[in-house]
Amino acid sequence: MAAVKVHGAPLSTAFQRAVVCLYEKEVDFEVVPVDMRAGAHKQEPFISLNPFGQVPAFEDGDLQLFESRAITKYIAEEYAEKGTQLIPFETKKKAIASVWMEVEAHQFDPVASKLGWEIIFKPMFGMTTDQAAVEENEAKLAKVLDVYENRLSKSKYMGGDCITLADLHHLPNLQCLLGTNVKSQFESRPHVKAWVADITSRPTWAKCWIGSSQKGKSYFFFFSSSSKYFFTSTSSLVVLMAIIKLHGSPISTNTQRPLVCLYEKHLHFDFVPVDMSAGSHKQSPFISLNPFGQVPALVDGDLQLFESRAISNYIAEEYSEKGTQLVSSNSKEKAISSVWMEVEAHKFEPAAAKLSWELFYKPMFGMNTDQAVVKENEAKLEKVLDVYENRLTKSKYLGGECIGLADLYHLPNLQCLLGTTLKKLFESRPHVNAWVTDITARPAWSKVLALRATMAVRKVHASNNSEPAMRVMACLNEKELAFQFVSVDMKVGEHKRQPFLSLNVRKNSFSLVLCGVFPKLILLMFIYWFGWMMMQPFGQVPAFEDGDLTLFESRAITQYIATEYANQGTELLYSDSKKKAILLVWLEIESHQFDPAAAKLTWELVLKPMLGMGTTDFAVVEENESKLANVLDVYENRLAKSKYLAGDSFTLADLHHLPHIQYLMETRSWKLFESRSHVHAWAADITARPAWSKVLIAMKTEV
Repeated sequence: MAAVKVHGAPLSTAFQRAVVCLYEKEVDFEVVPVDMRAGAHKQEPFISLNPFGQVPAFEDGDLQLFESRAITKYIAEEYAEKGTQLIPFETKKKAIASVWMEVEAHQFDPVASKLGWEIIFKPMFGMTTDQAAVEENEAKLAKVLDVYENRLSKSKYMGGDCITLADLHHLPNLQCLLGTNVKSQFESRPHVKAWVADITSRPTWAKCWIGSSQKGKSYFFFFSSSSKYFFTSTSSLVVLMAIIKLHGSPISTNTQRPLVCLYEKHLHFDFVPVDMSAGSHKQSPFISLNPFGQVPALVDGDLQLFESRAISNYIAEEYSEKGTQLVSSNSKEKAISSVWMEVEAHKFEPAAAKLSWELFYKPMFGMNTDQAVVKENEAKLEKVLDVYENRLTKSKYLGGECIGLADLYHLPNLQCLLGTTLKKLFESRPHVNAWVTDITARPAWSKVLALRATMAVRKVHASNNSEPAMRVMACLNEKELAFQFVSVDMKVGEHKRQPFLSLNVRKNSFSLVLCGVFPKLILLMFIYWFGWMMMQPFGQVPAFEDGDLTLFESRAITQYIATEYANQGTELLYSDSKKKAILLVWLEIESHQFDPAAAKLTWELVLKPMLGMGTTDFAVVEENESKLANVLDVYENRLAKSKYLAGDSFTLADLHHLPHIQYLMETRSWKLFESRSHVHAWAADITARPAWSKVLIAMKTEV
């Protein structure tokens, strides 16, 4: 990756000024796009680079600059020995060039910028041109150009007989005005006209600006060492887009395959999410990109591709000089790599994909795993991995000593299976295990997983003060996951109407199956779920969305979060089988012993009075205080042996208790906790957690 970075938007004339200078100096650089339409130039991280919130900003190693002309001067001086000499070495010549640089900045630019704004940019943004301002500034420009005509009758360029920054600085505004009626101002002055024709035809500027199309649209192309951008303007529309676009779903293994390739090649690209839950992959405009209606699809300029491996292979070859070399240039090495790419596609992937579907995705979507299919494909996968183990005793990677597409192609299905019981198949083969550890730790793959987490928009639909919602939010905070809280007003019955009802009754599915984790728990939780549904109608808060996945039932949601985001934030589940079994016990105790009594006490002592829904039934209170006391006696004994219920670290078994404990703190029932020293210390510990404090602030709970 280039040390030099330019942050900006190709539409910006100031950005263009810096870019053309870099091209003249033949300096390798990276473009960091700044989405000005979204206000990114006024927000972090950009605002820390330019406190005025204006593009461009510039980085060269640990040096940060802003103001386009300051940037160009630095480039011209720092890289004086490279490319075109843009600042004369001789003192007097340098001083003359500086004069005309000042003239451009203070005489030409103010009027040219105003004319560009009124005649070009205002119409683009649907605004009305101020003709009075146009006339005023045309007159000012004419005076400036008269001076230029005189100067250029004496020298070829502004600063002398060689091009300098004094000339380059004019290019962005010049190019804009050449597409308007103001062009006549330049053409009517022969020396100015010749100068304009000369500097606008420079190869470096041609890399930025390629005139007008036959359809009358202006096109601004921008090529850097790591990216390509394409700008299109019409009278009413401005579109800025990366030429490379990948359309897909971040949870799709096929989408992840080219994603990791793009990251390995250090390419800037635009990820276009396809909402498969809404059927967008089967509809226009996506269906025109992939007639099979399957993600992903790639657009690179006028090239359109589908099929993930074809896309990845294209990226690796088209951008062979960038980033990681993923395809060898040596014909024999390339052939060997191709063998293993075919093995992945026809041996590994069929078995791994079926296993991922059965063990990872089916449970996620509330479907039953077919154990016969699992058994059959597990046997097939073992045979493949035996071959891999043998191969990897001879080379570090499947295709040889360097990572290649043959390795990267495995990552999506590998990642799924590592979260299941089949992880043992990889771990039991030492060379396979080392290879898996190596490739899954690559920064490019981490970026794919981060994108998946970012693109999967998490939403919690619930009412304020909802104990189940608080449980989910605490879990999200512990995992350090961003989410959106969508308020559901239960007082007016929003939880019984659309659109909320469609979230909570989605497919009437068994939504709390736990992604292939805790096999015994699945049956127990099904029993609990069935009983719960018999007791309560659909339309209960919370509902949870994570991308195109929708869940309800707070404990199902928390276990999904803890499993899906196992490597983020606090570890809330154990991977060790014995510890996992102990955790399972205390999850069940909270659900079936603690919660029923605590929930009734919360209702009678807190929520009933708060909502004005009748008088507290103290007979019910006494009955459930007695039940809770029995539960807490067991807890006291347990907590005398371990800091937390499931062991010496905080887990979901503790977290699930938080809402009711918080509510009961200010009631008569709190004495049940205070009178048991270990229980009291445990309650104080878990309610003081920062993640829980965030929940209380967010929910504005008065406790």
